[in-house]
Amino acid sequence: MWNGHNLTEEIRAELFNNAQEMFKSKNKSRKIRSNFCEGKITTEWKTLRWAGIWGYAFSATVAWNSCRTKIDYIVRETDLRADQGFWAIPAPHQSFSGDSLVN
Repeated sequence: MWNGHNLTEEIRAELFNNAQEMFKSKNKSRKIRSNFCEGKITTEWKTLRWAGIWGYAFSATVAWNSCRTKIDYIVRETDLRADQGFWAIPAPHQSFSGDSLVN
């Protein structure tokens, strides 16, 4: 995903999950509204190649807090299938006490 602002993991997950729903219903546009952001996602169901990855191209205009940006991204068809893909959100960082984790 690329845009003019830093996206949170929650916003990335929203975009990915909504792309999955669009794929399932074959819709070309979808409004999104969540606790993390709101906006609109569109696609023409055309494939693009970027950095060696082929996928369907999506565009989104998203607003959150005081930011608003346009995002262009691709998602592989394999990842769009709801039973095969998901956006993994990293676990929150835990504090490190300084003790070694390796004996």
